[in-house]
Amino acid sequence: MTIACPACRAENSDRICRRCRADLGLLWDLEIERQRLMADAAEALRRRDWARVIDRAEDVRQLRDGPDAARLIACAYLIRGKFYRALEWHARANAKR
Repeated sequence: MTIACPACRAENSDRICRRCRADLGLLWDLEIERQRLMADAAEALRRRDWARVIDRAEDVRQLRDGPDAARLIACAYLIRGKFYRALEWHARANAKR
């Protein structure tokens, strides 16, 4: 995993920026929590717990919005037969690329 430093935009694979020495610890913690929530949402999808999938994906979006969370929500709606909502979220995922 890499994170772009908000101060100098350097890509980093450590908690301290390699270029400007900024502390990126909070950003790392947020990204780790986001990955944990995505894994929980994926597990809920495997268990067919559609409401939990959507809740966890929304939590992911609160930390950092991205097409991966929107795709997960689209899948949950598609499987539930809510095609209009699935199409809406699919369009959101494609717009975020």
